[in-house]
Amino acid sequence: MAHVAKEHKGRLDWFDCWDIGKLFTTLAYRDGDMPRFYSGRDMVEEALHMHIEEEPEDLVMRAKVHDSLAECYLVVKEYEGAEEHFAAAYNLMLTTLGRMSPLFGRQARHSAELMIAQGKHEEALPFLGEALTVEAAKDAPSVRDLTEVVDLLVESQQRSSTEAARWQTSSHRALRTLRKNLKARGMVDSPDFGILCHKMSLIYMHEYGRDPKGMRRARRLAKRSVRVLRNARGEKGVDEWLQMVEMHFRMLSSAAGRAAR
Repeated sequence: MAHVAKEHKGRLDWFDCWDIGKLFTTLAYRDGDMPRFYSGRDMVEEALHMHIEEEPEDLVMRAKVHDSLAECYLVVKEYEGAEEHFAAAYNLMLTTLGRMSPLFGRQARHSAELMIAQGKHEEALPFLGEALTVEAAKDAPSVRDLTEVVDLLVESQQRSSTEAARWQTSSHRALRTLRKNLKARGMVDSPDFGILCHKMSLIYMHEYGRDPKGMRRARRLAKRSVRVLRNARGEKGVDEWLQMVEMHFRMLSSAAGRAAR
């Protein structure tokens, strides 16, 4: 492929190096051919240098190449290189597109996944909050994509210290936007939405230490989850989820009853 591109154009340009390098690294890593993998990564790095020289004004594309190179470091657990290039991509997306851009949201998630890969769950939380804010407000929201981000957030909350939960920014605004966005598009009756409500309830539980309304919001979402999943009884996987969700709702109701005494 590289030979054909070079024969056709006379030389490989930055896009050829990026495109072919990504393909080489993907196939080589799959096949366990590490010398070829590192050769492919070198091509991606060369593409970055060429792009900076040839198209210095295109900062969004530069961020995309940084991101590809970061993934090449991450997959082999070379975290220092991954962090350098993910950080460069994150900063470029932030300064050029702003915090509400889908591309910035994806970049924030990649930075979070780097922290999670290293067991730095507390450091992942701010990035996940940014990713959730973007996903929640998208013009074409996806329950699946939202659930993936919420899953990462819940996992990182569970693995973080209680002290970290106290200083972390509340997720309430993003979760409220999420619910309004899905409701406006008629996406609040599916089993997937019921499961998402359960997971949002878990987020509020973890944030209860700094948000007195957290437990009440958690219970409200748990109740909604139960209602949606009961309406979907018999569908694949729903009955198992319903048992878990009902138990969660009973626990929150019991805690609310004790608090009211």
